[in-house]
Amino acid sequence: MVSDHFRQKRASRRKILLRIRDVEDALQREKLRADAIIRLQAKELRKTRDYYLTLLENFPALIWRADTTAACNYFNNTWLTFTGRTMKQELGNGWTEGVHPDDFQQCVAIYRAAFERHRPFVMEYRLRRHDGEYRTLSDHGAPMFSPDGTFTGYLGSCYDIHDQKMLEERLRHSQKMESIGILAGGVAHDFNNILSVILGYGGMLLLQTPPQTQAHEQLTSIVDAALRASDLTRRLLTFSRKQESAMEQACLCELVEGFETFLRRLTGEKISLRLELHDCPLMINLSRSAMEQVLMNLALNARDAMPDGGLLTITTCKTVIGGKEAVALEVDPGPHACLTVGDTGSGISPEILSKVFDPFFTTKEVGKGSGLGLSMIYGIVKQHTGSVSIDSQPQHGVTVTIYLPLVKHR
Repeated sequence: MVSDHFRQKRASRRKILLRIRDVEDALQREKLRADAIIRLQAKELRKTRDYYLTLLENFPALIWRADTTAACNYFNNTWLTFTGRTMKQELGNGWTEGVHPDDFQQCVAIYRAAFERHRPFVMEYRLRRHDGEYRTLSDHGAPMFSPDGTFTGYLGSCYDIHDQKMLEERLRHSQKMESIGILAGGVAHDFNNILSVILGYGGMLLLQTPPQTQAHEQLTSIVDAALRASDLTRRLLTFSRKQESAMEQACLCELVEGFETFLRRLTGEKISLRLELHDCPLMINLSRSAMEQVLMNLALNARDAMPDGGLLTITTCKTVIGGKEAVALEVDPGPHACLTVGDTGSGISPEILSKVFDPFFTTKEVGKGSGLGLSMIYGIVKQHTGSVSIDSQPQHGVTVTIYLPLVKHR
């Protein structure tokens, strides 16, 4: 009986050990399966992380991230390519070194205020690009929070809106000039009617008044003043594009070359005139007298800007204007003749540059300019379905660029 008892006890123990081993094997299998699942999930997480990191790195927008202290701890590849700087240079507050000095205080103030309140923000500022040009960015910052609501920092994206801002500015300027032109044209027409009466009766009275008398001298002064006023209204009508000019097909280069002698006399001996004309004909529809007026006014402005002498360069070339550029210049896409007139004079300050095409705006002394020279040029170029722009920096001269559509050959 004792022997049977021990045999039963060993059999029971063996069963228990087998069960324990089965449980251990099952646990081991579960552990292996769990480890496999964890490795698979980790692999998927790494793939997801790499995907989103690649997405962030190559996203068209400039992406940045900041911690709870407002110090930036990440910039994507698009940002670094834009600025031409390294991650180390941009980290912390290093990125602010590229902000335009005039925008720096407002930019930092908005940035800091948003961090204090944990609120989203949108702001615009100019950031220096790798080529040194400042571009206007629209910066959108959003606060980040953990699942329990703890503030963890900011994620931001910046978009280059410089070209859009320039287009908006050109549109505003074009609309302003159009409004001024409508007003100027209306006033000029009404004023012309009044001048016609003054000139008509003044001329009749002159014929009836003996010469070399005080009355004849006074009437002559009245008629001369009316003639000057009539010339002023003519220029206003040219600006408003309500005075049509006789158009003909002609080569822009030949027109400039034929006007060279007059321009040299006009500018004087102190100023050197250099012509750089395109080899092939640049055929455009133009009014010869109107385009000569454009060259004369630009030469006069250059002469006044270089009282001690300098260089006046007139260049013609052919260019093809694409869709985006055509919208910015307000011309039809396609081949254009480009007329550039540049001087080495005193230049124009940025705050004045945006007003130079306005009628009656002038920086010259009283009696030395009517302020209609550039506004007439603007009107004439628009009559020729072209575009005119002006570029200048103080003490670095002025460059006026005119685009005129080339005649399409059949």
